[in-house]
Amino acid sequence: MTVGTSTFMGLALPLFGQSEIAQTTLGTDILTITGLASQTGDFIVARNSTGGEEFVVSSSGLVTARGLALSGVNTFTASPLAFTISSTVSTNYGISFTLGASAVVDALIKYTAGITGATTSVFQVASSNGPTYLLSIATSAGAGVGAAASNGFFAITKSYVSAPSTVIPMAGVKMLAGSKAYWILAIPDTGLA
Repeated sequence: MTVGTSTFMGLALPLFGQSEIAQTTLGTDILTITGLASQTGDFIVARNSTGGEEFVVSSSGLVTARGLALSGVNTFTASPLAFTISSTVSTNYGISFTLGASAVVDALIKYTAGITGATTSVFQVASSNGPTYLLSIATSAGAGVGAAASNGFFAITKSYVSAPSTVIPMAGVKMLAGSKAYWILAIPDTGLA
């Protein structure tokens, strides 16, 4: 977009009170902030009355926000969308979904490939120090604490309808470990009681 050039006597925004910038040219950017070539200070800082920074746009364009709520957003484009966690608190989550009391969601994560789109894995662990478990299921946030309990898709009361044999069909979920393919067995509900 075109960068705006309007000023009021070459001065900055007022130091006190409230203000508004009203656009007068449709195709011109409303506000442009240009840093120096070797800029180290942040572009934008929103802080509270004690000086705590609540929202920051750094000199490299990184956004830090204490909380971020996106309303009405149905498409988010990033290449790639990457999260870095440096906290040492074990109850943190890389991605956390909290559904409201009446929320309805078809899937929390959905993968759709285009005509030429392709991926090797839906999930990938690229570390010799990988997670202990693929899934952790519990009836509360303290996952893995206490006795196992049925919870949504996880049921602890199932048993074979008969001794396992070739009569009971099984499916397999394919996974790659190193350079070797492995299968996680899945049994249809007709083979379990």
